[in-house]
Amino acid sequence: MIRDLDEFKRVSDVIVANRITDDIRDQRDKLYTRDLFNSD
Repeated sequence: MIRDLDEFKRVSDVIVANRITDDIRDQRDKLYTRDLFNSD
């Protein structure tokens, strides 16, 4: 388990999330989501 978000973002190839948040918005190239309400 990785508790440090910056390390998680660095080592992850793909990030699957229910919602796009400001914490992961900088990882758009790795991000997969079906967030219909915050699609930008």
